[in-house]
Amino acid sequence: MGTVGALALTIGACASSPPRQPREAPEEDVARAWFGVRGTKCDAVLPALGLAASLRAGTVSPWRVVEQGPWCAVAPTEGGAGLRIDSMAQRVSATLGLPALSLFVTSAAWSYTVFDRGEPVLSLESHLGPPLLSGDALRAAGILELDTTVLTATSDRGRVPRALEAFSSEVGLRDPGQEARVVEAQRHVAPGEQSDSDETRAPEATLARIPPGTWAALPPLGVVLVKAVELRDNGGVQVPTYVIVDDRTTLNLPVARAEAMGMTDRVRG
Repeated sequence: MGTVGALALTIGACASSPPRQPREAPEEDVARAWFGVRGTKCDAVLPALGLAASLRAGTVSPWRVVEQGPWCAVAPTEGGAGLRIDSMAQRVSATLGLPALSLFVTSAAWSYTVFDRGEPVLSLESHLGPPLLSGDALRAAGILELDTTVLTATSDRGRVPRALEAFSSEVGLRDPGQEARVVEAQRHVAPGEQSDSDETRAPEATLARIPPGTWAALPPLGVVLVKAVELRDNGGVQVPTYVIVDDRTTLNLPVARAEAMGMTDRVRG
């Protein structure tokens, strides 16, 4: 075969080869942070976050709070996603004189710090080099009412995702932001179907959730009284709206916005 023929075969082979597939992008290293204050209800934690005036000013709370047994769990809303909030946990712990546990998690590692009345007692740092547990595990276990081995077992497990699940279960503190994302995903409906979270849903559906006369937890105000649920005109659309009473102030808050802020029935929430 001559040079021209060999060249033609080479070109034909290249033309018939399948194109290279683009490389898949690496999984995004999404960061999450939350903390829990032990031994109190969220009604007491909300003022310590220093946000009581934000709703009155018409802004949405940057914090989501959830009761989890002996814990008030606190996580940032979307605006604060990806930030470490150890300093906020320390401040709230000092203000209330109570223990707090702060966690920071990425897909590669997880870290935590235990505070007692604002004082760092024990920490697992896994995001700056190999996992390193430092501090007084015995004291930390005492203030969190845990077996000491629950804490000491984490000493070299800060890069094992399953170890975080076990730790969270033992401690009884989970990310309230993650719980909210799961609930939101469950609410998703196919196009054409009515969404349960639609602002224009029937008022009787709203009444079934938090009826008038109910004391509700509303970040960042704390406990408010649902005085009524009414349809209010908003640009020609009838929007279900809570009429709530906070101290001596009466506020109108659309149901959809209240749910986005984490408003819950205190009895069921």
